[in-house]
Amino acid sequence: MSCTSPTSCVTVSSDSTTSPIPTPVYNPTTQQCVNVVQSVHYVVVHAGSNGIQSVTAQALLANMASPTWQQSWSVEFRTATDSANPYERSGNPGYVAGEPLVAGIMKAISVNVKGRLEPRQFVELLADRWNRLTIPRANADNSCSGDRSPVTFGDDVVSDCVLSVDSSTAGDMCPYLQSKVVSTLLGAYQPSHVATLGNTSPYQAGDWVPIVKQTTPDGSQTTTQKGACSNFALSVAVPLVSRRRAQARRFECPSAPRCSSSTGRRPRRRSSPIRRR
Repeated sequence: MSCTSPTSCVTVSSDSTTSPIPTPVYNPTTQQCVNVVQSVHYVVVHAGSNGIQSVTAQALLANMASPTWQQSWSVEFRTATDSANPYERSGNPGYVAGEPLVAGIMKAISVNVKGRLEPRQFVELLADRWNRLTIPRANADNSCSGDRSPVTFGDDVVSDCVLSVDSSTAGDMCPYLQSKVVSTLLGAYQPSHVATLGNTSPYQAGDWVPIVKQTTPDGSQTTTQKGACSNFALSVAVPLVSRRRAQARRFECPSAPRCSSSTGRRPRRRSSPIRRR
């Protein structure tokens, strides 16, 4: 639900004693109904087994000239820890094919528990979910651009680009060139963990898996050939391993006496030989 202006949306919280939504009125000059509720979006914040903490309704108002119009309603559930930093999921619960992987940086925080600060971990996420775990993108001339492509679930992608450098200084600047290549391959934002599911909470640290990175080569200069760099990384691979959940199937017997009680399968019929007289 989007608001075209600050006055077109009205928010009503569960602790409100009066409704701030204005009463719709008819304007004979414009022949329109003013302040008609076009859509309502409910946000329910809960604490799991501790119950619902708050409910907020956001109403989108519009002026209608037609005698009939379409209204819509939507409901969004958030946990108490997620309500302060909501983010768009990539599935519920598993990942949806084509959606970006949920990746972020694991950080440590202190939480006040009954007057005592206890250490906790949470995953900090970028607001732009399409720019978290990415790979390089090439320009029309195949040169490396500043734009990057997101890693999406279920999509196998191969990307390459050309990074231009001054070859006359490559022999003296091998470590510098290696850092330039690595920064181009990995990007400015380098997440540390990936969510196991598309709707994993950033505050459930156990539901995030670390991104295993190999040691980056130093790109040292070789002594056998001038202007050449050895131990140099030129590519990066992002292999992802996922698992499908098996679904158990139950066999329903149309006739109980004809089914085996131990396996639930139909017993095989034995054909008897036909005797001719």
